[in-house]
Amino acid sequence: MTTITGNPRTHPDSSASPCLNKSHLTEYVGNTFIPDFRMTIHDFFIQKAEHMLRNTTKSVAAILDTLGYENPEAFIRAFKKELHTTPAKYQRLYRDTLS
Repeated sequence: MTTITGNPRTHPDSSASPCLNKSHLTEYVGNTFIPDFRMTIHDFFIQKAEHMLRNTTKSVAAILDTLGYENPEAFIRAFKKELHTTPAKYQRLYRDTLS
């Protein structure tokens, strides 16, 4: 890309433009795309865990390992925040209703 003067535009030159300020661009991308992406990933893991808790005999630890979750405590907190119960209680509750 070149500027109006015909000189090539480089990264430092790009941040000098008011509409392409690095801070502004970083904030815009972070506020626009990242939260939605994080929520999509979060929702995917919660839904997948719910499905596995209902439809497998795997333990909660085995399910989290299958999902590749590296921090079980953080996942359990997120699951509880979303569903108002822990994964273990959710699994027991669902299995009890099937019996």
